[in-house]
Amino acid sequence: MCYWVLRRRRNIIRLQIIMAAAAEIKMHGFKFTMNDVTARLHISKTSLYGYFPSKSALVAAVIKMVQEDVQRQEEDIYNDSERSIEDKFQAVMSVSPALVGPSSDSIYYDLQTTYPEQWRNVENFRQQRLDRLIALLEKGVSSRKIKPINFSVLKQLVFFSMNDLFDHTFLVENNMTYYDAVVSLSKILTRGFIEEKDI
Repeated sequence: MCYWVLRRRRNIIRLQIIMAAAAEIKMHGFKFTMNDVTARLHISKTSLYGYFPSKSALVAAVIKMVQEDVQRQEEDIYNDSERSIEDKFQAVMSVSPALVGPSSDSIYYDLQTTYPEQWRNVENFRQQRLDRLIALLEKGVSSRKIKPINFSVLKQLVFFSMNDLFDHTFLVENNMTYYDAVVSLSKILTRGFIEEKDI
């Protein structure tokens, strides 16, 4: 069989494995096993380990794909000249990876305790996203499209608010999805809560 055909087939199978692992993470967090993945795909463990030598390597591949998806979505938002700064801020805040959807606080805890190296990777990625978001707002201040604010305070507020909004109990009690909560937060941050006529 042609080398390119074999390579394409191998890439397809690799992608299927990553997607299966992502589905297991979505259902069970990082407590899933390699057996769960082989059962989902109806493949042997030997085949699975031929693509990923360890669960850790598979987890890293899932996280990489999630990050690449988020980066693509955000790049489209930042490059959209039709959007206002407010719209871009809200859209970036609301980005959710298609592969796993919004992550819960329990999934983040699982990752932190089970795969600390990947947890640091995710934390660095989140920090980079937040830095770019703040840079967008700073540009808005420079161009006088938004008023000057304390960006250090905003950065802390966004970072910790996003963490707290992962809380499953909060979302259930308020009959909200994570997406709904983030959209509400971004609107409060960009529009405030005082009517313009009262300012």
